[in-house]
Amino acid sequence: MRRAREEVSALQEAATEILSVRDSTEVLLTITRTALRLLGADIAGVFLREGDEMVMRSCVGHREPETARLRMTRGQGLAGRVLQTTQPVQVDDYSHTRVISDDFIPLAQMESVRSALGAPLTVRGDIIGVLEVWRRRRSVFAAHEVRRLVAMADLVTIAIENARLNDAQGTSMRHLETAYDTLERRVEATRQSAVMQRALIQLLLEGAGLPAIARSVATLTGDSVAILSTTLDPLATHPRDLDVSAMRAEMRRVRRDRNGGGAVAPIRLRDRGGWLSVQPIQAAGDSFGYVCVLGDDTPGDAEEIVIGQAALVAALHHLEQRAADEARADARDEIIWDLLHGSDEYQRAAARRAERLHIDLRRPHRVFCCQLQDIELIAQQEGLEPARTERARHQLRRILQRVSAQHGGPDLVSLRGNAMVAVAPCTDPASAHALADAATEQMTAVLPGLTATWGVSRLHTNPLEYGIAYREATIAMRVAARPQGGRVAVFDELGVTRLLLAPGDQPDLADYVKEVLGPVLEYDRERSTPLVATLRAYLEADCSLNAAAQRLAVHHKTLRYRLNRIGELTRLDLRRHEDRFRADLALRILQVSCPA
Repeated sequence: MRRAREEVSALQEAATEILSVRDSTEVLLTITRTALRLLGADIAGVFLREGDEMVMRSCVGHREPETARLRMTRGQGLAGRVLQTTQPVQVDDYSHTRVISDDFIPLAQMESVRSALGAPLTVRGDIIGVLEVWRRRRSVFAAHEVRRLVAMADLVTIAIENARLNDAQGTSMRHLETAYDTLERRVEATRQSAVMQRALIQLLLEGAGLPAIARSVATLTGDSVAILSTTLDPLATHPRDLDVSAMRAEMRRVRRDRNGGGAVAPIRLRDRGGWLSVQPIQAAGDSFGYVCVLGDDTPGDAEEIVIGQAALVAALHHLEQRAADEARADARDEIIWDLLHGSDEYQRAAARRAERLHIDLRRPHRVFCCQLQDIELIAQQEGLEPARTERARHQLRRILQRVSAQHGGPDLVSLRGNAMVAVAPCTDPASAHALADAATEQMTAVLPGLTATWGVSRLHTNPLEYGIAYREATIAMRVAARPQGGRVAVFDELGVTRLLLAPGDQPDLADYVKEVLGPVLEYDRERSTPLVATLRAYLEADCSLNAAAQRLAVHHKTLRYRLNRIGELTRLDLRRHEDRFRADLALRILQVSCPA
């Protein structure tokens, strides 16, 4: 009874001591120390199961480091034997034991141990570990000591499970705290993002442009800001005199390394200390440029949110500008097509709308027709979707609009399918060729392999004549489309070819006569001179001065004077076959239309 009371008292004390500890590492250390004391042992250790192995997790009283690193498989050593039998195992003398394998006898001799006792740690029928004690003196563990170790093993199992639950709870609490902190930061970031977004969108609603966006971002971040185009040209900066050369150089390097694709993460500038944060401006599958923020410190979450919101608002700004441009283009498109194809009433109404839009049509203008060829084939080869192909067409229209404006054009450019029409004040054929060539060069840079065929009308002073000008440009474009047409043809330079290509119901004969002989006819009417008759006689005489002079009954010097006067009025060089042919054809048309 006395021994039983001592046993219960010792186990109560051990239970109080073991179960009061919560940390798993401290639990194992307390267990080994308690087992060492209650069993009168020299070494105590706790093995925990890992798969099919028993691994020493806590050990006290050992001399050899290898003891604290023991690993035993099923059936190997004392702990492996306990794992195999699921029962307590006792070794009374290591030097003569047949109870366990001899794998660790050398280590036992190094530790000078003589006897050992191990008990399983069992949870719901599964062994999770072994509690083991060793004595260096010659002794045999008594039955009550075996019961004490088994009882302790039950306490140890409870303590280990409690510690594991406590660790799991602590880990869960830490995860919850981390998740809460993360959520709190995200909520704050979302709140800041909403505030920034409202501020930036308010700028957009107020009609502020990219400079206001750059200034707002600089205010929010305290850094220097630049908004660059896709070609790295500055669209807006803050401060206004910000030097963007370092930004552009670094952006070129990064785009070259990445073959021009993908977003650019925060990077450190090479030639100065600082961080360059870049966010591409993208919308509807198109790239409009970059928002660049240059600061001294590494950009944090708040800065990244600001830059992202700025890029979003800049994209909305570009889309708004594009929509406005397309609306203006639609209005101008209606004006130009009404001028080209409308009735007299529609033409006059279109001219009035052009005046309200401050489109100056008072100067002489030419009509340009352009046919874009092979766009669908190029789009197929480049893998462009129909929407991207249509955007490419509008980009080509903007190129023609820009080039026309550089030549003083009134911003009348239209695109329908693969056909474009423009109005520009090119006073002479050379400037018309220059406009068409410049536009073609820029268009082929956008779509390599593109072919553009141009037809240009004569110069017209009245917008109500643009219908005639359009027909002239169409005839010229038919000439340019021929194998030797040169891709650009100006109506002024076509000569008789335009009569051959004119539609059957619109021969344009009167215009041809007026163009070739108009000044001479006007001169004869005003002065009652016989210049037209002189020209006819000269050509009918096979361009012989003497024969023509005899036919006209005038001196050959008088005839030469009249021919020189005709050349001054018409700029015809009657020594050239082509000019003689044009003059002869005009006379024959005049003779047929006005035989008198």
